[in-house]
Amino acid sequence: MSGGKTAALTVWGSCFVRYGNTDNGETLYLPGNKVADGNVVFFGSGYSNMVDSNDVVKLHNPGENFFILQDSATYIIAKRDVIGISDSIFYSFNNLSPETYSLKFGPFYLAEVGLTATLI
Repeated sequence: MSGGKTAALTVWGSCFVRYGNTDNGETLYLPGNKVADGNVVFFGSGYSNMVDSNDVVKLHNPGENFFILQDSATYIIAKRDVIGISDSIFYSFNNLSPETYSLKFGPFYLAEVGLTATLI
């Protein structure tokens, strides 16, 4: 599985997410719960959905890479406006080995009931 694979997390409904907690994040695990890579998306009214100086470019490593795709670039940290109806976050991987990986998505501090997220 050495090629790039892409997944999208699509959100229906609306919510407000408190940001600034480092427990938020998406993590790719190797067998034995060993962390391979990860990224974080923060949401808040002070951020923009456009790429700007609040976003951190992903420096790819020779091992597994798990990153956020936006505007044809890769990021390890993305800061976006408050989640709106039908928002999507695009993730991708590369340099995967023939291993059994696990993904952890950490949707912490969702303040509104009824938010639904789907990994497709």
